[in-house]
Amino acid sequence: MTTWRSTKRKSPRCSHLDDPVRREGHRVIAFREPTMDHEIEGRSDDAGTPGGDALLLFPPSTEARLFPYLSLPMLTAYLRRAGLAVRQRDLNIELAFALFREPVLGRYLEHKLDVTPSCPPLRDAYRIEMARYLRGVCNTLRARVFDKAASIQEAGPAVRLMSHGIELLLEGSALKRAFTSLPAMGLALEAFGEPAVEDLGACALRELLAGALGERPPAIVGVSVAFFSQIWPSLLMARWIKARFPDTLVVFGGQQILLRHEAMARVPAVARYVDCLATGAGENTLVSLAQAAAGECPWSEVPSVTWLDDRAPPRMDPAPAIDTLPSPDFSDLPWRHYLMDSIQMPLITCVGCFWARCAFCSYGNRSRKLGYQQKAPEQIAAECEHIVETYGVRRINLVDEMTNLPVAIKAMRLLARRGIRIEFSVRCRFEKHLLDIGFCQELRALGCVQMAVGYETTSQRLLDKLEKGVYAADYQQIIDNLHAAGIELRLSVMGGILDETPEEFAASEAFLTKNADKIGIDVMQMLIVEPGTRLSEDPARYSLALEEGAALQGNALLSYGQGRVGYRLRVMEGDPSFEERQERFLSIHRNVHPRKNDDLPPERRHPRRDAPVFALRLFPWARLLHARLDGGPPGTFLVNLLWQTFHRLPPALHAEGDTLVAADEDGAALLGRLRATGAGERIPERRTA
Repeated sequence: MTTWRSTKRKSPRCSHLDDPVRREGHRVIAFREPTMDHEIEGRSDDAGTPGGDALLLFPPSTEARLFPYLSLPMLTAYLRRAGLAVRQRDLNIELAFALFREPVLGRYLEHKLDVTPSCPPLRDAYRIEMARYLRGVCNTLRARVFDKAASIQEAGPAVRLMSHGIELLLEGSALKRAFTSLPAMGLALEAFGEPAVEDLGACALRELLAGALGERPPAIVGVSVAFFSQIWPSLLMARWIKARFPDTLVVFGGQQILLRHEAMARVPAVARYVDCLATGAGENTLVSLAQAAAGECPWSEVPSVTWLDDRAPPRMDPAPAIDTLPSPDFSDLPWRHYLMDSIQMPLITCVGCFWARCAFCSYGNRSRKLGYQQKAPEQIAAECEHIVETYGVRRINLVDEMTNLPVAIKAMRLLARRGIRIEFSVRCRFEKHLLDIGFCQELRALGCVQMAVGYETTSQRLLDKLEKGVYAADYQQIIDNLHAAGIELRLSVMGGILDETPEEFAASEAFLTKNADKIGIDVMQMLIVEPGTRLSEDPARYSLALEEGAALQGNALLSYGQGRVGYRLRVMEGDPSFEERQERFLSIHRNVHPRKNDDLPPERRHPRRDAPVFALRLFPWARLLHARLDGGPPGTFLVNLLWQTFHRLPPALHAEGDTLVAADEDGAALLGRLRATGAGERIPERRTA
């Protein structure tokens, strides 16, 4: 019920592109897109013990590296209470540990330098310089981010630079291969051989998996597949597991399996390496699988599972009651070392969504069929207290699909009466409760520091058509209340809304622009028709038509690993194509500069300061590169590795060591603009050309 279900978190960034270098006008703008040599602190002493009843894995590749994804800890706690020997491994964060090391960065550089000309294209020069810089500061960054050594370096730049490095080392890896078809994924799986030596990510994952398996096979390997980008690496892992231990039972579960188990069951290669798909709650499924593997019950009694070898008929069974589940067990995960400046833990307060009607939401729509469960305030308070006392953390993120705010308030009141103060975040809609400034103030007083809210449009026509159940007329008052109360509002913005008109889109964008100083934007994605949603069940009702065939539609331009992936669609009655609507949606990225974003570039975060600067001492991550852009003549570029921005330098500027010097007034004006981008600091004594 818990682990395979929706315990998702939103991406922390607004935009990702496969190539981190794109040009906008005259300026080049960057968009973000081994072996373990030490024991990870936080894992129990027997973490490497071979064999056992179950090995639970959270696979790469996803951006869920900020704190432990909740699926494995919830399953682990349940299975251990049932008396099973279970181990859990977050291979997504372990892969980050394994890759971001000096020797691996060195191997990356060796390969790049072997094939790169003396005056390389800018995209290659950037990658080489990024790797060189990160290799030099690697140990400092690891200490700051992994070990939370607060005195070493400011946390924000350290986390950002390490994230850049991880993605740099994964670029081009087989693990990042993008698919828009499950059958194509199956064919690629059958054709896949050994990972190439230069594929640092795939080689590291294979070695991590071998270490997790040990020398004696576990009875069961359960893989929690939460994001579409994890399906392909999970299939590679299944193939490697079966090659080594053919009799080990491999089961896939998680949000993606709940959505796609019927389609995956039709792919022959999946059945070759995966024994079964968990199609509901994972807790009872895994307990029964362990019993069946030990010969204690027939395979037909395993609940909520689809067998890919037809050993028993498929079943769908009720999930265990939420009030019977134990607190999540993070003990053998590296919970201190995720990619955040402080240690944070997740928790759910409910299963499903109490509204459950938003036409586009696969999570909520499933609640219509399987029901909704809510924890009591007393249970929530007790679990928060357990997490605080066991792990010593003071930040808990309520990662529900939609947090019931009145219930959360009651729980936090109970916690406060016990003398326990925490900070927490919630996920919800623009709820009527938030129109009450007193309600918002109490939320903040009880510790709520951040609220994630979905934002589709300010058109009430479209909100009603989506059955969102909120009122656009309430938005401004709610935003004002949250801002006044000191609760950070982070929006997940959706584009391509049904038959949205240009005028409706313009009004929606204008609303975001007007409130830019009061909001953050976590993610931008186009509307996607996922399986199991009301959109997919009756597309014509929403002015949509779904295209036939196996090809799927993702958010490759905007989101990590394509983000949400669903059926290809078109808007009926001759409206613009997906690509045209996406291009319109991108104007929000260009024009809206949300001041509460952690990753907002300096020139967008603060008012622009164009005062002339005659000498600018570059920050360590600002480098000068000699390279070619788009096959043009050689030039000198200032590259900001932290913010991934690029500027071609004119003759009016020249370098003196780590300092840029202006030759005239025009150069000083340009240096002033470069200073505003966070490239360096002014040298005050240099005031004249």
